[in-house]
Amino acid sequence: AVQLICPITETNTTVELKVLINDQVWMLGSNHHYKPSSKTNLDSVLYPWFYNKHGSLQIVNNIYSPELGNSRNIIYYFPPSYTENTLKPYSNIIIMHDGQNLFDPSTSAFGTAWMCQDTLDATIISGTTDEVVIIGAYNTADRTNEYTYIYDPSESAGGKGDLYLDWIESTLIPTSVKLFNRLNFNRDSLGIVGSSLGGLISCYAGMTRPSVYGKVGCMSTSLWWDSQDFQLQLLPSPQA
Repeated sequence: AVQLICPITETNTTVELKVLINDQVWMLGSNHHYKPSSKTNLDSVLYPWFYNKHGSLQIVNNIYSPELGNSRNIIYYFPPSYTENTLKPYSNIIIMHDGQNLFDPSTSAFGTAWMCQDTLDATIISGTTDEVVIIGAYNTADRTNEYTYIYDPSESAGGKGDLYLDWIESTLIPTSVKLFNRLNFNRDSLGIVGSSLGGLISCYAGMTRPSVYGKVGCMSTSLWWDSQDFQLQLLPSPQA
């Protein structure tokens, strides 16, 4: 860690900087940005890294859900700085559904993974993306029920979505903190992301639990579920 102390004469500006080793090796990733709130000394701690250009993956097997009565694996993506700067805390966290499809073609349902790590490694090193931790929760045989908040008679399924979201809040997040004590969860920097039915449960989480999630990603969302219930019943009506 590097402690930065410097005088501030303007409050309507942003301090932007990078750290070097011996004036030769630049820190990787985006510049650090600080916006002073008052005309005083800027006293901040930085957590730079300089050499590692690849994130790491770790799988935790069989996390039990008392809410749903089943277990699933969780895969974690840690950004490049994680193994190099072992003091750095992380609050920029995204919870993603269908975890087996995110990083590894051998576990993906269709043999093709999203390969999130390739995109993140490249954009983090280039400085265009902030470092982020991904928590990928594998789906289960009960995926359709868990990723839907309401029963759909035409599908003869659905309705365990709130229990699944309860599991994320009551079990997955506390377990993640216990296993990896540098993770700091807070609403403004916590996201939830998914596609298809995973997009639906993400939209539902953002709509019904805004105090938990500050960021929501809903891709190719299954808004057709239960005769478009989400659009017709949950979304606010447009103002006349």
